[in-house]
Amino acid sequence: MYDEEFEQDDINYDLTDADVDAYESDSSFWAAAAYANGPVWEPMSDATKRLEFWDWWLTTAVPMANSNVKECYGLPSL
Repeated sequence: MYDEEFEQDDINYDLTDADVDAYESDSSFWAAAAYANGPVWEPMSDATKRLEFWDWWLTTAVPMANSNVKECYGLPSL
């Protein structure tokens, strides 16, 4: 996993699934795409649903997973 720079002006909306290497993205990206009825380059995908997914992911799912790992392995809370 690594960070990459995001250039909003460099988004290619003409890309298709065949142009994207699935191993270049993590499962949360594809979960957001499924929830939004397609990835950002699909005309019928729903940006509001994608935002709703990421809000849930960051405010609920990640903290819950972190809490479960700490509980499972007896790690201290920060």
